[in-house]
Amino acid sequence: MGHGTDVTKEQFDALLQGKHPVSGDAMTQRNRKDRRPGMDLTFSVPESVSLAWAINGDERLIDALREVVAETMAKDVEPLIRLTF
Repeated sequence: MGHGTDVTKEQFDALLQGKHPVSGDAMTQRNRKDRRPGMDLTFSVPESVSLAWAINGDERLIDALREVVAETMAKDVEPLIRLTF
C-alpha cells in the first residue's frame, strides 16, 4: 500500500479494528469488544475573522461558521461515514 493506492473496504475495516490492513497484525495494545474507533475534526477560521467577531460581536459570523461546518459535514463527512459502517 503506497501513496495513491485505493483502499478496499476490508482494509479500512481492518484499520478500524486496530489491525494492519495487509498483514492483519495488531496495531493497538488493547482491542476491547466495545472499542469505538473515531476521528476528531477541527474547524477554524482565520485570525482576522476571530478578531472581527471579538471586536464587533457580530453573531452573524458565528452563524455563518456554523452553517459552513454543517454543510461540510453533510456533503463531505457524513457520506464517508455511511460508506464505512
